[in-house]
Amino acid sequence: MLHDYHVHLESGPYTAQWIRQYYDTAMERGLSELGFSEHAYRFSQASSLLETSWADAAFHYDVHEYVHAVEQARQQGMAVKTGIEMDYIPSREAGIRAFLESVHWDYIIGSVHWIGDWGFDLPRFAHEWKERDVVDVYYSYYEILQMAIRSQLFDIIGHFDLIKVFGYRPPRNVIMTAVYESTIRLMKDYDMVLEINTAGLYKPAGQIYPAPEILQMAGKYRLPVIITSDAHCPEHVGRDFPLAQRMAREADITTLVRFEKRKRQYVPLLA
Repeated sequence: MLHDYHVHLESGPYTAQWIRQYYDTAMERGLSELGFSEHAYRFSQASSLLETSWADAAFHYDVHEYVHAVEQARQQGMAVKTGIEMDYIPSREAGIRAFLESVHWDYIIGSVHWIGDWGFDLPRFAHEWKERDVVDVYYSYYEILQMAIRSQLFDIIGHFDLIKVFGYRPPRNVIMTAVYESTIRLMKDYDMVLEINTAGLYKPAGQIYPAPEILQMAGKYRLPVIITSDAHCPEHVGRDFPLAQRMAREADITTLVRFEKRKRQYVPLLA
């Protein structure tokens, strides 16, 4: 009953034929369905919602072309869902809400990739890590992430500790446990779904999002969970799901969430 809801089509065209390549990999790996969640900033309707001209200068796709491609795949018998990964920008909540309400999604992933105009996880901006205080960056990230949770714009919080992506972590004498737990507790208060995202294994961080310590907190607070690959090409769909399943079970997580038209269904996490 596993399913992968964090999948990007960006390395190819928005067509049912391209979607089929992702879907075939999903079926080969025993998944029950596949959900696509393109980055909202790729679309002309949303690129201006960032606090930087980076996306506006690079991407001008039409969100309806993307949605139509997924619908075509569904009509061809593929078990696929239409999602979006939306950057949370504190000053742009009204615009984000308007964009999200313009399309009928199955689910919405909310993520923080930007601290002001700094795309902290983008390789082109990675040099800025050496110019910043790592502890300050972490506190800024979780402050914005908590604002994203309170906004109630999203169904799922993506890659909870993405801030570790390039391997920069606070010194050992700086304990972030209280920050992590207060954010997890806030997710519980606002009934948000946590993503277990395997892509971090292939980044300099070398670790699934979130870290085991945080996943244990998610189990403690009984957060609803999904397991995803954050695939950007067909061969990455469902990657390392057995490891993610094992980590989830070790955190006392026993159920996963499925979505349809932003309504949840809970399914058992099988051994």
